[in-house]
Amino acid sequence: IDMLHNFRAYFERDPRRVTHQALRQAMVSFIGSGRGRGNYMATSVFTLAISLYHAYSDLLTQGIHNFIKSLEKIELENQTANKKNKLRNSIFGQPLFHDMKRRAKDLLEKHKHEHPKIVRLVQIVQDHFRQKEVLRQKTRVIIFANKKQTVRYITQVLSNMQGSQIKAMEFLGQNKAGQVSGLTSKEQKEVIEKFSQGKYNTLVSTSVGEEGLDIGEVDMIICFDAVSSPTRMIQRMGRTGRKRDGIAVMILSEGIEAETYRRAVEKTDTLFDQMKKLPTSKGVRFFDGALRMIPFGIEPNCIEMDLRPKQAKVGSSTSRVSSPKKA
Repeated sequence: IDMLHNFRAYFERDPRRVTHQALRQAMVSFIGSGRGRGNYMATSVFTLAISLYHAYSDLLTQGIHNFIKSLEKIELENQTANKKNKLRNSIFGQPLFHDMKRRAKDLLEKHKHEHPKIVRLVQIVQDHFRQKEVLRQKTRVIIFANKKQTVRYITQVLSNMQGSQIKAMEFLGQNKAGQVSGLTSKEQKEVIEKFSQGKYNTLVSTSVGEEGLDIGEVDMIICFDAVSSPTRMIQRMGRTGRKRDGIAVMILSEGIEAETYRRAVEKTDTLFDQMKKLPTSKGVRFFDGALRMIPFGIEPNCIEMDLRPKQAKVGSSTSRVSSPKKA
């Protein structure tokens, strides 16, 4: 941050007030102004600052485990031939950097220090399954997280709990890039089938599980991260409460995530307000309550069955299509 200030490219000096969006906008402005042309050092500083900000954000919102993984990812990128430069080597070679990484690993491995969000997540899931056990009800839970490595870590934490009813399974997209590889289409199908059959009762998923999945009834949705998109937030919460009452829980850390969630709620409210202001001539009408379309006394049941088309015999058609007449 000090180096960017010396380049007169970024003027926020307090690291606690630095944001990813501000760094991005400052870099684009700096390059577009002409001052960034040929100034490869300043561009490298911006790129490195954004990478380090991601690690810092992971520490605040995800925990020490993700923080360490983010640092290792940056170091790995630095080891590639096209990323070696004096700037990165001067930072990663500092004793302060290695001491910070060592202390983080000690907190995680020796002292089992977890982010408060992880602790709260485990409490919520445990309490939910205990309540359903008392009521002798089967239940299923979906936990959403933005990052693949967070999904894997949450799955490991829940799976390692002794004497628990929680049977967790991860569900990832097909992207193979990054430190955590995704699932193939076949593996995704197997996970969904096992979850639907009750072999697993807790699905830990990235955004790939937000829409388009036939997974049946889910009693609880837990969002481990805040999302800025109102559409994604509605899609996540819409996974529960379809046949019976459901619960949607948001687990947020103070600062970055709380602000992201606040903006998402504002966007959602604004979206609904704009829709309500549309004239009925545009085809948009809101109804407080819909009349029952099925006569009282009739309660339809959903029946699932395979519909296999019969092979039609050639020439067995009983109808004929008349040929068009010429004008």
